Amino acid sequence: MKVPAHYELTHMQIQAILRDHSIPEDQIKYLGEREYTVQYCSHPEHHGKVMPWYLINNEHEVPVCDIGSIDQCEEFEDDEGVELENVTDDWYDEEGNLIP
Repeated sequence: MKVPAHYELTHMQIQAILRDHSIPEDQIKYLGEREYTVQYCSHPEHHGKVMPWYLINNEHEVPVCDIGSIDQCEEFEDDEGVELENVTDDWYDEEGNLIP
């Protein structure tokens, strides 16, 4: 049996949350699969892999391997929001693109 990689488990968790809760697309939106190219240096072990990408807060395009965890925000109740940890602004330029 093949054990899923951490980023694959994170993607499955996010997809389950999006399926089970009404989270607005301006908070988190699935963008599809893209290659994690060598221009991105935070996870060289994923270079060349095709993985899921998400749009966070309508401004940051993030590969799933850069999402440390996803948890419900305390300030929201029920289905009103999620909080992403370990996604920092210094990974992105002014336009919200991942800095290589």
